[in-house]
Amino acid sequence: MNRKRIGLAALVIACLALVAAGTSAYFTAQETAYNVITTGNLKLVLHDETTVEDAQEYAGEGEEPAAPETEEGGEEAETTPGEATGAYADLEPKCKEDNRVPFPEDGLFGLMPGEKVEKYVYLQNIGNVPFYARVKLTGTVAAADKSDLAFDPYIILTLDEENWTKSGDWYYYNAAVESGEYTTDLLTLVTFSGSIPNEYMDCKVSIKVDAQAVQSKNNGDDPLTAAGWPSEN
Repeated sequence: MNRKRIGLAALVIACLALVAAGTSAYFTAQETAYNVITTGNLKLVLHDETTVEDAQEYAGEGEEPAAPETEEGGEEAETTPGEATGAYADLEPKCKEDNRVPFPEDGLFGLMPGEKVEKYVYLQNIGNVPFYARVKLTGTVAAADKSDLAFDPYIILTLDEENWTKSGDWYYYNAAVESGEYTTDLLTLVTFSGSIPNEYMDCKVSIKVDAQAVQSKNNGDDPLTAAGWPSEN
């Protein structure tokens, strides 16, 4: 009798041992997920342009004035931003008006007192995130003998003071610029006063344009108080 009980007990223990050992033989699986997050792409294009007419009228000797890009058949190319090929593709920088061309690198020549020349300065967002923008205009006049002359009051700039706000040396665009969008023209016209004195003959007028942008998302509601503006050189 005792032997049977001992044998039965040994059998139960053996079964339990098999069950316990069997639990480690079940299939198991393990996975690790890697989430990729791509940061935004902030890209700014500064447009500095004039009209085809002014570029032709005031071109220097021997220069071929620029003309708008044309498609096959002679029609003017579209001037809206190019379509992105993907969610993070850059947009194409283009003049926003058909009759505009980039301002000549060598400048315009032969302007007389009382004359005006169209000069358009504006910005384009070719990245994929909205931004705040600001522009600084620095005007200088060099006489024929290379000496400095006063810019004001003889050189007059026509500015958009409705959509741009001046603070310090900078003009801040009042709204965020969305991807693919343009600002309004900050500068549209340069007028040479009719009362320019004789020492301005053969002078060289320069307008340096600096432009900066900073992300607008999670950066307040006002470009003037936004953080992260690039430091000035």
